[in-house]
Amino acid sequence: TLFRSKPTRFCYHTSVKKALNEHGKDAYDAIIKEFKQLFKEKKALIPVYKSGLSTRQLKKIIRSSMFLKTKFDAKGIFEKIKARLVADGSKQDRALYPDNSSPTVAMQSLMMALLIAAKEDRKAMKIDIGGAYLNAEMTGEEVIMEVDKMLTNIVKRYLPEIEPYVEDGKLLVRLDKALYGCVQSAKLWYEKLTGVLKNIGFVPNPVDPCIMNKMIEGKQCTLSIFVDDILALSADTKTLEWLLAELKKEFDDVKAEMDNDLSYLGMHIRLTQGKATISMTQFVKELLDDYGHVKEYNSPATSKLFDATAAEELNEVEKKKFHTVVAKLLYLSKRTRADILTAVAFLCTRVKY
Repeated sequence: TLFRSKPTRFCYHTSVKKALNEHGKDAYDAIIKEFKQLFKEKKALIPVYKSGLSTRQLKKIIRSSMFLKTKFDAKGIFEKIKARLVADGSKQDRALYPDNSSPTVAMQSLMMALLIAAKEDRKAMKIDIGGAYLNAEMTGEEVIMEVDKMLTNIVKRYLPEIEPYVEDGKLLVRLDKALYGCVQSAKLWYEKLTGVLKNIGFVPNPVDPCIMNKMIEGKQCTLSIFVDDILALSADTKTLEWLLAELKKEFDDVKAEMDNDLSYLGMHIRLTQGKATISMTQFVKELLDDYGHVKEYNSPATSKLFDATAAEELNEVEKKKFHTVVAKLLYLSKRTRADILTAVAFLCTRVKY
């Protein structure tokens, strides 16, 4: 398999070439599964003839990349392994998409929703919509993407009918669905998902549109939305079951976990006896394992916190490592470790981009 025997990390990424060399059939099967979804199930990629494209279309062709990923939840439990084809949206003309940002639930909103859920003894259900972006139609400017030679060869074995479209060993496809990586994809998916939820009666919170509520038989059901991860909170399990059934009417691949002890957005959440407990033990363990021996202090901020006069210039490798650990600490402090936020905020000022 492509994943480690001990779940010491949340994700492990690798390139197609490395994955095929090291893991053979497991990597190949994951790639085929992704192409099956893109070409057959979602009909997101439509082969086009290069010779049929205009000069303007040829100039706007964007590249693609594929990565394989294994994923673990906040409790260190293996979740899934998959391959994902991603468009290189950096080559798109952003002037054509002035409003492409997509909101995600604010941490303050999520914490408040969890506190209310704990006080009202609500049940929790985590919902994951597979291939989320691919449920949204690509609109606006046509996007043509190139698939490299290695991946084109794999596609040909699975779909020999694309052979006539292959030129110079590469395949060109038109994107009919919102593929990951395109600048407009996140917004298109957000509009698709919230449109479905509004149609079944959910209303966005005026302060945070990624919190949506619906009153059902006098009881409130609250949704927290972060891209394709939805956390539903309701005192009535029948309401949660109804919500899941409604989503399955609209989307092909919908998975759910109903439990008051679950993983959401890298956090281990427990709702018990009127309390909401949130931890990131596995994330902290990963940090400690990755960066070796760590000294212990009584306070995250000593009297010399802002004294950086003795700091030495780091080499390129050390700079990248420093940047990475500061980013991880910021992620941690914004969620469960507010006690280190002052120290982390200062470290952020020492990161050179």
